[in-house]
Amino acid sequence: MFEDFGILTQTWAPGLFSIDVLRLFSVDSSGQLKDEFDIAKSKALVGVEINQGIFQGSIEAQIILNDAFNMHEDFNEGFGLQGEEFVQIVLSTPGVSGERGIDLQFLVLNVEYSRSTTNETSGVVLNCISKEFLINSVNNVNQAFEGTTSDVASNVFNNRINGDKLWGKFLSYEAFRKRPFGVDPSTGIDDLIITGLSPFAAVNMLGRRSDGGPSHPHSLFLFFENTNGYQFRNIQKLIKDNILLNESKLNRKYTYRSTDAADKSMARSQRTTIKALTSVPTPTPIQRLKDGIYKNHTRMVNIIAKSYEDINYEHTESFLGTSHSNNPDFTDNLSNFFDREYLFFNDITKKSQGFQKVLAKRLSFMDFLGTHQLTLQLTGDTSLQAGEVIQLDLPPSAHIIKEVGESSKFSGAYLIMSVKHVFDKDKLLTSITIAKDSLNTAADTTQLASIGGLIS
Repeated sequence: MFEDFGILTQTWAPGLFSIDVLRLFSVDSSGQLKDEFDIAKSKALVGVEINQGIFQGSIEAQIILNDAFNMHEDFNEGFGLQGEEFVQIVLSTPGVSGERGIDLQFLVLNVEYSRSTTNETSGVVLNCISKEFLINSVNNVNQAFEGTTSDVASNVFNNRINGDKLWGKFLSYEAFRKRPFGVDPSTGIDDLIITGLSPFAAVNMLGRRSDGGPSHPHSLFLFFENTNGYQFRNIQKLIKDNILLNESKLNRKYTYRSTDAADKSMARSQRTTIKALTSVPTPTPIQRLKDGIYKNHTRMVNIIAKSYEDINYEHTESFLGTSHSNNPDFTDNLSNFFDREYLFFNDITKKSQGFQKVLAKRLSFMDFLGTHQLTLQLTGDTSLQAGEVIQLDLPPSAHIIKEVGESSKFSGAYLIMSVKHVFDKDKLLTSITIAKDSLNTAADTTQLASIGGLIS
């Protein structure tokens, strides 16, 4: 693919990327190609933005075109753009060892137009989402299931999305491909009934009811799409066991330190050099108090038996040696301000769903996971995707950047929460939002494991 550039795939060049396919097309009711427009080979492209995230669901895209080709009136055999078309994007950057790019098909949700009477120009904005969103919108799940929540999630996605009848008819065109579904195992619930939910809503509900078992108790399951496909993942397990396919850990150690000018051209180091870094605002302690983040145990009340059970979860013990707030003393003395307890009423006439086990810890985990968030601006890299773990190397702010050996307490492992790729004909830029649940406050660089499994 990159032979035309005269380089080896083992060499990574900053800014180098390839738009292999970027086209707009429509199909008829039988799945046959009706009309198409090759955006990549035209002069219509203004810019494209592709977004994915672990809290987002499906991948979204926005494509901005100039309308010199009068597509808004002539496309679809003269009917014009209706917001029912499809877009195929195949985008790649050369990898250090292998290639991991973007190969996606999107549904055009709606079309926006802008016109200028001054110079008589017009533009078109295509707001897109993964094609699976279309299948999800015309389906519902109303069924009893056996097995764990992970078993049910696989059943729902593989039968209601990948097994839907639209694949044999409307989506039979060769450009469409089914997306794989990655699943982490859960324990606990053995059977349940889903009543009248769309497939995506059903899998999201299953995530809220999933438990990671003894290895990852009360862990957080999320349903989202990244470059590799749709995922039903135990976030704590994902952090702990994260494996970067075709990548070494050195290729995912991003630095904000200065580099030698001699390395500026065709340098591997440029792949992991941070161009800009900004912090993401986090909730204030007062907001966290209001949201119940600091509650540390759940009391389950059995009204019929007139008894209760306490499930305790003490933050300070779990976070020993780490810092999750700007004022640890305030966090440790919260009991002086309010009762840190959830009250949960258990209906013993129904099968237990395990809510009492996950209420306090899961809410705390979700919040603390984003305690320290950063947005990194990077040279374009299509291999990055939501759900991966990267290493961050930041120099101490009080030291000269060129000094080697010392790292800021903000360095360490971070989970990629979201990825944004922005490109036009000439350049590709990638920005990622990363998160960390704790900081290493020790004087040395001892690595400590915290609640989410990130290495501080």
